[in-house]
Amino acid sequence: MKTMTVLYIIAGVIILNLLLSVVFFILEGKIAKQEGRKRDPKITTWLCASLVFFMIAVGLVVLLYLLVAAFMASM
Repeated sequence: MKTMTVLYIIAGVIILNLLLSVVFFILEGKIAKQEGRKRDPKITTWLCASLVFFMIAVGLVVLLYLLVAAFMASM
């Protein structure tokens, strides 16, 4: 089941990326509030891109999982 291991690794990396994005977004917002400035647009863009990447990747992982399940069922 090497395929499933690869799927779990990919899912773990994607979830870690999303969690880091959210943490940095929150921390940067608190720092900006303390300094009395606006948020850095790069951090906001990174969060949005991470969310989009997460949704695309989740869809692809689910499709790959279903493909593997269908292949195993046909054997």
